[in-house]
Amino acid sequence: MEETASHPQEASADQMFPLQTGRVTSSIPRGSSAENTTPVPKHQADTPATWVYPSEQQYYNAIKKKGWKGVDPSTIPYVLAVHNSVNEASWSKIIKYEADTHPAPPGTSFLPPRLVRFLGRPTALSPKAFVNTYLLGYTRPFDRHDWVVERTRPVYPHERLVAKVTGEDLPASGTVREETRFVIDFYTGQGGTGAGGGGAGGGGDNVNMFLDVRPALDSFTNFLEKFGLGSGDGAGEGKGGTSNA
Repeated sequence: MEETASHPQEASADQMFPLQTGRVTSSIPRGSSAENTTPVPKHQADTPATWVYPSEQQYYNAIKKKGWKGVDPSTIPYVLAVHNSVNEASWSKIIKYEADTHPAPPGTSFLPPRLVRFLGRPTALSPKAFVNTYLLGYTRPFDRHDWVVERTRPVYPHERLVAKVTGEDLPASGTVREETRFVIDFYTGQGGTGAGGGGAGGGGDNVNMFLDVRPALDSFTNFLEKFGLGSGDGAGEGKGGTSNA
């Protein structure tokens, strides 16, 4: 979304099929937490509220620059529609996880999650994908993204205990606004049921893809949530109806 949208809008000399240069605004809020040291890309600067998807022309120019050969420009509108809807499905799973894992107390509300930055890592197997591929015999995921999300959660009991011992001040609100990393593994699906049951096809497209979306186990907080040991009701569901493992 970010890197692709930085490419020019001009058609290449040998391009026979015209592509649109208009860009679609996503539903994904753009984060701006204090911990975010990543500069806002120039091509996103005029859209402070949400991320904006690349145009058809930018997407085509991007994959050509990556060295892809024989790409039919007439397929780009469909490919980009799938790209966008898969991102929307991924975000909806993150929203569901946060709502299930960090429900706001009755009569209150939390600031909604926001996507701060993201990175495509197609050749890097996550630990879970490694186990699934080499120990359990599942098909290797064809892509991976890491999304850093700004979220609000309650102060957990172990944090209150540590603060009591160390004398550290806790937020008066009883909540923490923090960045956490989500891992998204993309698998070729079966039966064309959409992206992990999340309807990533959009508009009736039957996208045969499965998304495994869950927080990375790179913090003590995420570890507690994984096993339902934090505060709140369980560890949430990151895979559209199956346990987040």
